[in-house]
Amino acid sequence: MNISINKRFLLLYSLCVVALTGCQNFGKEVDFGDINLFYKEGATKENAEKLGEYLVKSNFWQDHDGKFVVQLLKNGELYQVNFPVKDSFAHDWKYVAKVSAFASVLSDQVFNNAKVEIHLCDTRMNTKSVVGMNHQTEMKTYQHNNYSIKYPIDWTLNIQKKEFEFALQSPIVYNYVNYNMITLKIVDLAPLHVTSIGQLLQMLAAEATTTSDGSPRQIIQKTTGNKNGLDFAKIVYIMVEDSASIRVTGLIYKVGDMGYMLSAYAGQETLNKYGYENTETAIFNSFEVKQ
Repeated sequence: MNISINKRFLLLYSLCVVALTGCQNFGKEVDFGDINLFYKEGATKENAEKLGEYLVKSNFWQDHDGKFVVQLLKNGELYQVNFPVKDSFAHDWKYVAKVSAFASVLSDQVFNNAKVEIHLCDTRMNTKSVVGMNHQTEMKTYQHNNYSIKYPIDWTLNIQKKEFEFALQSPIVYNYVNYNMITLKIVDLAPLHVTSIGQLLQMLAAEATTTSDGSPRQIIQKTTGNKNGLDFAKIVYIMVEDSASIRVTGLIYKVGDMGYMLSAYAGQETLNKYGYENTETAIFNSFEVKQ
């Protein structure tokens, strides 16, 4: 999978790398044109070449002029990638979330699934902040008159987006492979003649199996239950779009004649690589309807 860092991780808008001089202590150098890549302390030339080739292939530096510096270290099974950044980005949670996702991609694409840390550094490669893979962020709460929901602070909440009450977007929303979004839609059940939890489940199942293009969909879970006195129906299915597997989760609460429907759309690779399955579950579990 050829991942373009410019387009998918948006690091270039904030990764203000400073051209460095006096780099004699940074290790042995491998030159990749506009990138000066140094390696030392356990990292090999082969490791550095794989990293440099990936950065060049992804056009990581194409929007910048001059030489930029990356340093690669290795301690046991841990790869440490150092980047110089401006002070304002070292502890910016939005930036850190994107760097964390980048660390996961480097693990997958360059370092054979080994653990990767990215150190945000000053121009002398002194560490300001350490970012690991699948960085965990704190949750914030959105309070509405009729409901509330918690979500990670590195996700984006868009209120009243088209037909939805809201749309929650993960830091990685670029295509169907790397994709994660959760929406809430409030449905009037009365015109649909839905009066029971069983009918709710049938409605979700019918929606899951109805396709306009005839593409196959595989239902992997159907269930009903009760949370805080409210009946709910839940369905999980897999669909294929643009040759990518998308997992869709639908959860609807029945409140009188109204249905509060949460839907999650996630590229399977996102769930597998970036640890979003637990995040998605936490968001769903936090949703509460005020009666």
